[in-house]
Amino acid sequence: MFSYFYFFELVKTYDMKIILNVVAIVLVIFSLQACEKETIEPFEIKQKIVFEFERINQAWGEVHFGWLIDSLGNIHCYNLPDQWIVCDSLGSISASDLKTNLNKTDSICYVIDKSELKSKFSLMENASKGLISDPKFDMIDTGSFSFYGFIFDSEKQLYKRVLLKQFGDFIVENNTVEANELSNWLLDIQHKIK
Repeated sequence: MFSYFYFFELVKTYDMKIILNVVAIVLVIFSLQACEKETIEPFEIKQKIVFEFERINQAWGEVHFGWLIDSLGNIHCYNLPDQWIVCDSLGSISASDLKTNLNKTDSICYVIDKSELKSKFSLMENASKGLISDPKFDMIDTGSFSFYGFIFDSEKQLYKRVLLKQFGDFIVENNTVEANELSNWLLDIQHKIK
């Protein structure tokens, strides 16, 4: 014989099982999302120096000034540094030589927000793959204004300096969209430092 009491107890149990299953599924989803957030590490810059601006002109006397941006967003300015170490013919400079140059800077003349720096530095991988144009004559006795990014090889302890853009007596361009964005950003920083 069928009893209403038994029927209601069955419905209550069945509903409770559904509720418990839904709660369990929701808990699993939240725990998976929490684990996912913990395992994703924020993008970190794993090198000391990331960008450089350099102005050189020897037409009417010696002009050599610029700045280096470190991974913390500090901009280290220099003006006529003694015995500045230049990159080799392949555009490489050792970590120790670049550190020596950093020690020859005058001061920290500006600071960039770290999240902005990380966002811009993330463009360097694609910018480093760009083709560099042949120099195109533009002006006389202006010298050069050059913007660079650095890619660090930790095994060789070498920095590869990547030209983003140069203008002045000659215009030289990196053909990537990323290099264009970076050179415009660095030019804007130069205007703020002036």
